[in-house]
Amino acid sequence: MPPLQRIAAFLLLLGLAACNAASSSSSVVPSGARSTTHQLAPNNHHHIRLANHGRSRSLKDISGALVDGGFESGGFTSGWTQCGNGNAVIDSTNPHSGLYDALVGNIAANPGEESGMDGVCQQITVPTGGQVTLWVDEGTSETSTYNADQEADLLDSSGNTLATLFSENGNTGGYQQRVYDVSAYAGQTVTLFVGIYGSGSATDYNFIYVDDVSLAGSVSASPTPAPTLAPTAGPTATPAVTPTPGTIGAPTPIPTPLNGGGNSGSTCGTSCGVQRWHIKTLDDAYVNTINWTPTNDTVTDLTNQPVPAGYAEYNDTTRYAPVETTSYTVQAILQGWKIEADHDFHLVLADPNDPNVTMIAEIPDPNCSDACDGGFSSDFGAMRAKLTNCFGQAPTSFTNFPSGLVVNITGIGFFDVIHGQTGVAPNGIELHPVLNIDWVSGQPNGC
Repeated sequence: MPPLQRIAAFLLLLGLAACNAASSSSSVVPSGARSTTHQLAPNNHHHIRLANHGRSRSLKDISGALVDGGFESGGFTSGWTQCGNGNAVIDSTNPHSGLYDALVGNIAANPGEESGMDGVCQQITVPTGGQVTLWVDEGTSETSTYNADQEADLLDSSGNTLATLFSENGNTGGYQQRVYDVSAYAGQTVTLFVGIYGSGSATDYNFIYVDDVSLAGSVSASPTPAPTLAPTAGPTATPAVTPTPGTIGAPTPIPTPLNGGGNSGSTCGTSCGVQRWHIKTLDDAYVNTINWTPTNDTVTDLTNQPVPAGYAEYNDTTRYAPVETTSYTVQAILQGWKIEADHDFHLVLADPNDPNVTMIAEIPDPNCSDACDGGFSSDFGAMRAKLTNCFGQAPTSFTNFPSGLVVNITGIGFFDVIHGQTGVAPNGIELHPVLNIDWVSGQPNGC
């Protein structure tokens, strides 16, 4: 159908229904909005009928701005609404995690596409630095997005398209994670639409499952600045007592994960983090490519490793070899620590030969999703307990350890994006996760 006729059909079929929020004009569309993760697709559709938005504000995601991202309420009562044709359902047959997902369209076993737009919608206020993350499982017999597609959009209060996050004829063969930069709309109240456009063909199918939707960023109008590389209470550049380094000795192989590691399929734990979360928690598909016999190295050498070509900060499916498939043991001054918003213990390591050279090491919370079922939860718990038994609960702001604390610490190489973290290496390299800590010198009595 030609685009003008298609738009006219939307208007006749769907009507103009406003959300509870006040109407916004075309002036809300930012000039030159771009995504630094996925490029926004062309605006193929221009109007989608919206239902009244739910009032309940329970089951919030980490940003506090999106409700029931995992659809675990089991219905359209907590933030999500049916929109477009109104045929979307909360489904329990194919969740990415938890018990429920949302399903829009018809699967291959049930040919006969609906005609027009259909999906799930939620009204959100985009935070500063806003990024939408969602998991989708798609299938279709269609081959042209002109006739039918799966898509996600940002809409204004009248259902008009502000930005199309993606529009495709996807056959994913399982869930895939998608991350989109929506920071150009910071401060604006928009509607997130995820669904399909159907051709009405009696012999075709077109569907999308969606689950684990989250909106990251600060909901504050004036977000707290990220910590500087040299924070006020940051790691002491030179320890008051010069440590006497021990020896690392022959590397000790890391125990094989309890379940073989990676994508166990269980649904334990609380959602804690998003960015490269499966890689960070050793629950990714390539965890078994890691060499579990540690390589002895130094903080200085690791901080001089080149950032991999083509590095993508939201890539949660690929390990960048050889660093991210290598376990390392380094001897380091343990300068300080804190607990992060994603529950990780954040440690700053310094090279004993040059304490100005630092890098980060992190220990996941074994009670978080993926960390709890990747086969290493007992290691994470043991290393966190080793620190809390000696130094008490991890502080929420960066705090120095007693000076002269030297450890041999073992973990998996990992490249993180640099965003002002305390003690970050110039190349963003970390030991993430940490799997073993041995005291060398400076530890309190009884540790």
